[in-house]
Amino acid sequence: MRYRIALCGFSEFEYRAMHFSFQHPSRFHESMYDVVDALSDADFAVVDADSKPAVRGVLQSGRVAQAVFVGNEAPEGAARHLQRPIDPTRILRTLDELTTRQAEDGAPTRPGPRQGLPTLHDIVSRPHAPIEAAAVIPPALSVSAPQAAAKAAARVRARQARFASDRAEPGAVAPLRDALVLDPDRNANALLCELLERFGFQTHPVATVGQAAAQFTRRPFAAVFLDIALDDGGVALLQQIRALPAPWPHAGPAVLLATAQLEPTDRVRAALAGLGEPLVKPLTRGSVARALESAGVALPADARRH
Repeated sequence: MRYRIALCGFSEFEYRAMHFSFQHPSRFHESMYDVVDALSDADFAVVDADSKPAVRGVLQSGRVAQAVFVGNEAPEGAARHLQRPIDPTRILRTLDELTTRQAEDGAPTRPGPRQGLPTLHDIVSRPHAPIEAAAVIPPALSVSAPQAAAKAAARVRARQARFASDRAEPGAVAPLRDALVLDPDRNANALLCELLERFGFQTHPVATVGQAAAQFTRRPFAAVFLDIALDDGGVALLQQIRALPAPWPHAGPAVLLATAQLEPTDRVRAALAGLGEPLVKPLTRGSVARALESAGVALPADARRH
């Protein structure tokens, strides 16, 4: 069963990143949730507890008991209260607990028709902006339930094929050999390409987001290494990568973030974008190999022989 989630009161960046994480929670778990505009259509809400307009809107809607509040304080009767920083994995785990309990109880979470029930556009506001200036959800991020279900089913089939190929006899299914490296630093790019080539990959170095986007139309990749800022352009590129059709019987590419300096905000943003722990430069054979193994990517060659 799929559930509808309203994201209330978060900044535009937080909203976009959380929306992405709800569609792609991890490489090995399937999304059960669809993000919706109207709170009246939602099974549960995730609310910025530090946004007074958002909290007020949820209180007025009578949906506090179906709301997970993220921030310093939560209203009495809230379903759950989580502290910042935003951890999408923890939020998804909390929603899993709530939906499991709801399914066991057999009670609906969406109320019947009610006049005057505020929508997400009524209660979401950007920082320091009045409620009338509510953030509008970009049309490109809106995904219908049938489309989301179809994509989810395709990802399940791809992952099942990958797991089956991992258990098969050597040589039964050849692993993908192409890896994309996006890094504007030529020296760092060349170093990582050299490491990957020792593992048997065919590398494709690029320096810009535009060059990377063009590569995805030419061949399937086993892994994509990115040194980019997770701003609007970076999130858009991640969305493009996640939307790539998986080449049967393989899954889509593993996406790994590489950075010269790892700040606490980098970990949070990477988690919000559905990525694993970022790699910290300078990269080594061991760190790259461990990252690929953690992402479920098979090395085309035995790294110990190179």
